[in-house]
Amino acid sequence: MALEVKHDGSGARDIKENCCACYAKTSYWYTPKDVALCKICAAGKTHDEIPSKQEWCDAVALKFPHLSSRTSI
Repeated sequence: MALEVKHDGSGARDIKENCCACYAKTSYWYTPKDVALCKICAAGKTHDEIPSKQEWCDAVALKFPHLSSRTSI
């Protein structure tokens, strides 16, 4: 069964977050864990496969170190 994700209300030109599973840009969030999750990944993942907010932030900081030095994640 697909996980339920909610659109964050952003517009087409607004900044999008990286999906916590595939890193694609998305405006959808998995609210039980407060992480960005694209619709494609939501269709194939389980709750237990989704990282916690801290795990996601840590992974983004490792994958994009140039961003973590400019902004707070």
